[in-house]
Amino acid sequence: MAELLDRLRSGKLLLYAILAFLLFLMFLVADFPYGDMVSSLLAPSGLRLDYQDQHLNLPFGARFDDVRLRYAEGSARGSMLVESRDVAVSPALGSLLFGHPGLRIVANLREGWLRVTLSASGDTTAASFTAHDVGLASFGALSQFAEGSLSGDGSIELDDGKPLDGKGIVELSGKGLKVHFGPALPPIELDQASGKLRMDHGVVTIENLQGRGRDLSISASGTIKLAPALLQSTVDLSVTLNPTPSGSRRFGALLAFLPHPPGSRPYTVRGPLGLPSIT
Repeated sequence: MAELLDRLRSGKLLLYAILAFLLFLMFLVADFPYGDMVSSLLAPSGLRLDYQDQHLNLPFGARFDDVRLRYAEGSARGSMLVESRDVAVSPALGSLLFGHPGLRIVANLREGWLRVTLSASGDTTAASFTAHDVGLASFGALSQFAEGSLSGDGSIELDDGKPLDGKGIVELSGKGLKVHFGPALPPIELDQASGKLRMDHGVVTIENLQGRGRDLSISASGTIKLAPALLQSTVDLSVTLNPTPSGSRRFGALLAFLPHPPGSRPYTVRGPLGLPSIT
């Protein structure tokens, strides 16, 4: 009987020790400087995170309300990149065990979500992400001419605080996409789209971009040389359009402005992103 009691006491002590450690870990994580750490990890990319309020997010981490990711410099509206009603933040495992700055971020974006892991080592900031049905309406200026949702994953590394010199790879798929070219033209609708992009020192290479809808199918490949102002980025793309009979009727006015009829012969799109030439 005495041996059994000793075992029970030992088991209780072990349980108490585990509970005490978990409580200590929860208080440690609760006091984690999330706001300051987010700012330091985003600084190399020239971005900042603004939010209205912060709450403890059990069991670990914090939750920010009414969040906006924007350029660190610029007007309040023109600089906004992404907005979310709430974002959960928690330290990455390496932050607690090894002292390396790192965060896990989960943002609710319309009907979908975006999960990002940020970490820093020396002058390098690394980011990896997974997106699921992320609504384009959450993405600032992009929402003015595009609708639908995106899913995918990717990773990128930024060196020496130069966001345009980053390296990475992104694979995306979209559904229910609509691209607007102006109030006088119907939007291009794509039921499904997918693409793979690589970024290397300011040049985005589109390896394979394809989309298909009731009116047309489209494929594109080439490069985009990024500029600090997005619309000043330089494109060099090969684009193929294949309209369906209904697409030819709907977009007849737009297709008439192209240098040659659509089909197997691709178009070359070159120049600034805001106003490229098409041949």
